Amino acid sequence: LAIPNINSASYGSVEQNAELRRAHLDFNIENNSVYVNATDIEMVGDGIHQSQVGNLSLSRNFFRAQYASSLGPSFKSITRAAAVINVQFNLKSDSTALVGVGTPTGLVSVSLVSDPFTLLAVNSVTVNTDNIDITLASDPSTDALLIWFGSSKNNDGSASIRDNYTADGFSVGRNIRRTGDYFG
Repeated sequence: LAIPNINSASYGSVEQNAELRRAHLDFNIENNSVYVNATDIEMVGDGIHQSQVGNLSLSRNFFRAQYASSLGPSFKSITRAAAVINVQFNLKSDSTALVGVGTPTGLVSVSLVSDPFTLLAVNSVTVNTDNIDITLASDPSTDALLIWFGSSKNNDGSASIRDNYTADGFSVGRNIRRTGDYFG
């Protein structure tokens, strides 16, 4: 299980947590195990513990991990034209599209590789069939960027980017694999 969403400065920044989640994912890939990303769970007011709805989301994630259906779409490629970044995804054979829920703008963080802890302003995020368009407020004039996809910044599960897989009986798809990825 990846570390949960914790909005406390003593637990590190969003980017530092993303790096830890990426290390979890890499470890699981290397050891042929399943990675469970719980960043879509609804939290209670303390920002640490999940709500009852969050418990259901966590249970869904564990069920999918148990039956090896938990891994959602993965990164394929990225291109940038001025302030517009296009991220392509590999959809698994049992899904046909990405689905954006809520307001996806809060799910994306972008920074320069040279300054990873200063986030660039994101104007819009558009979820398409197999790609996501990210429009920045201004052209960063470099392709050396870091991009993180995570949960909504208010930790309530109200926004997500998933695939449309529902064959296992759940009404929501699988989260995109999305933490601490480098493009440059």
